[in-house]
Amino acid sequence: MTFPLYLPAQGLPDRAAPARLCATPFTGGEGPVNAWKILHRNRPAFYRELLAEDALLQRQNSARSDVRTFWAVKVGDLSQPIEPEDFYRVEATRRAEGEGVVIWVEDESWAQEYVTQVEVDRIFDALTRETGAGSLDPGEGIIAIERSVFGETPNKGDDGLIHFLILDIQDTYDPDNNVSTFIAGYFFANDQGDGPRSNRLDLLYIDAYPGIYRKEGDRRTGTVLAT
Repeated sequence: MTFPLYLPAQGLPDRAAPARLCATPFTGGEGPVNAWKILHRNRPAFYRELLAEDALLQRQNSARSDVRTFWAVKVGDLSQPIEPEDFYRVEATRRAEGEGVVIWVEDESWAQEYVTQVEVDRIFDALTRETGAGSLDPGEGIIAIERSVFGETPNKGDDGLIHFLILDIQDTYDPDNNVSTFIAGYFFANDQGDGPRSNRLDLLYIDAYPGIYRKEGDRRTGTVLAT
């Protein structure tokens, strides 16, 4: 089983400063839904195993409020499709909520201090309150502007909330080997479906390293908010 619709990364120059990519072009569309249909047809027993594992995880999440286990996906070679083995679990804690927005932070990224409450609050303010100079409407938050342009969100989780997961996205970023491009964030269409490995939420992923954290004491939110 494969997920098509990838964003080619060939030809992007390596730079001293990390160069961000948005992964939504390869995680959007009908690719995930069609891929799961193929898996269901070709490997029905394995498909049922994945659904059973997901159902258990959903029950565990429903019993908790401030912590949650998410599915995330490794974003490796962008010329290759995603396989079921590329999904992995992320333990996260709720760090901000209000005005229809919830921000979760991967526990490991929090422990590594890639993200602190300072960055969480800045992102929350930009999402819900004001975007500043250069914005379509500086006095409005990103969510309000997006809704005015694109309309309401799907509300997949039936909770009226838009969820943001800040995590160290597993990509090919490797500055020691002159690979300076990284995935700054993405929306995954799989989360809008009911197939395996869906988080079943209106959910966007934001990169913690190097999207927010660059080096000791140097954290910024502008890069990921512009993605």
